[in-house]
Amino acid sequence: MIELRTINEENYRECLALKVSVENENFVDTVAYSLAEAWVYYQDTKPFGIYKHDELIGFVSMYVGEENYQIINFLIDDAYQGNGLGTEAAKLCISYLKKEYNANRISAPVELENVVAQKFWKKLGFECSDSIEDGYVFMRLVLFGDTKNTQIELIEPSMDYAEEIWAFRQEIIDFDAENEDQFAGCISLDSSETAEEWINICNLRKSEETCEQVGTNVPSHMYLAVRKDDDKVVGVIDLRHHINHPILGTWGGHCGYSVRPSERGKGYAKEMLRLNIQNAKTLGIPKLLITCNVTNEASEKTILANGGVFENTIDVDGTTMKRYWITIS
Repeated sequence: MIELRTINEENYRECLALKVSVENENFVDTVAYSLAEAWVYYQDTKPFGIYKHDELIGFVSMYVGEENYQIINFLIDDAYQGNGLGTEAAKLCISYLKKEYNANRISAPVELENVVAQKFWKKLGFECSDSIEDGYVFMRLVLFGDTKNTQIELIEPSMDYAEEIWAFRQEIIDFDAENEDQFAGCISLDSSETAEEWINICNLRKSEETCEQVGTNVPSHMYLAVRKDDDKVVGVIDLRHHINHPILGTWGGHCGYSVRPSERGKGYAKEMLRLNIQNAKTLGIPKLLITCNVTNEASEKTILANGGVFENTIDVDGTTMKRYWITIS
């Protein structure tokens, strides 16, 4: 059985003793270099020992920052070459990035002259990309099962989706009962008695002339994230036309969103925000303020993946919030 084990004070010396095959010694960084690199970039780099049962047979370092997932250094000890362990270990790395980070694309930088390594990764489904840096070609693996799930569109609420809206609402209530922010971006959905009532509220909020009828002086658009292949509502996201408001301008921001509990971990949040940025451009909004709780790593990754630039942190009733700006190009 092949497994990945975190490098720590008990096994790092053993890792340093791993030997690269002669034909690969000019292409693979030493374990010492990789561990030093992982120490410097400790927040975004994950080094592991590759074990067969309890025997160390290799090493891998993976980059996991900003949803740019990479297998940046991978080696199997010379003594264990040629028996399929490398392929098995590489598949385990792919599985790790997919399971732990919901990766839908993985890169493996390979030196242009390392034909053997390129063939190895191609057998696992990677393809050479047009991205070449410092003599390395970035080979890419697209996990089609995940990218298919992100094929969504943002649609304004209508009675055509009344049943789906109410099913979405009930799922949030059932699964997020202990979450204080369970209806983020779904203004009034929790308090509405019917889908029709909520749809009417959404329509009134779109205009400065009518939004005050539903308790706000900041107009906004509400959107359903609808999966194209089955018309299922997988999320809800709003877009405020401006944030000239003491709460919105401080920590509320331009938009909030919720993903249906049964559809989380599939990349929808990132795609919803990307599409909402396009809506902001159509409305002439020059930049978006997006905020998240300092402990909400998933939301922060979604913001960063869409070009968010960190400004500062603020305290909101004892909760630390991060403020990001996204410039609309």
